[in-house]
Amino acid sequence: MSFDIIAIKPTNLDAESLNAVREVSPLGDAESVRRIFEAKFPGATTGLFVNREEYSLEVTLANDPVGSAHLALRSGQAWSTSSRDQFIERLGELCRHLQCVAFAVSDNSRLAP
Repeated sequence: MSFDIIAIKPTNLDAESLNAVREVSPLGDAESVRRIFEAKFPGATTGLFVNREEYSLEVTLANDPVGSAHLALRSGQAWSTSSRDQFIERLGELCRHLQCVAFAVSDNSRLAP
């Protein structure tokens, strides 16, 4: 199963839904944003981050400065509630570092932080 996520920096960081976002600021310059993603999910911006049999993650960064990050999460054979919790925790740490918010593309709901 694949799950698409978008990470942006809304001017209103309290937005609970992507529908509530009206304006965004850049996440930062491409190299800095890439380094932050690579620290949490090594290989995700240059290919694929794989967490054993649980999940994999691909990240695409838009422009320089980066306006948004698009994440493709694919669950593996060992995907579980624990895997989801671990992923959301890492994603939350990354979002706090970038001062951004991650939203599910499927229903526009806030995922992290």
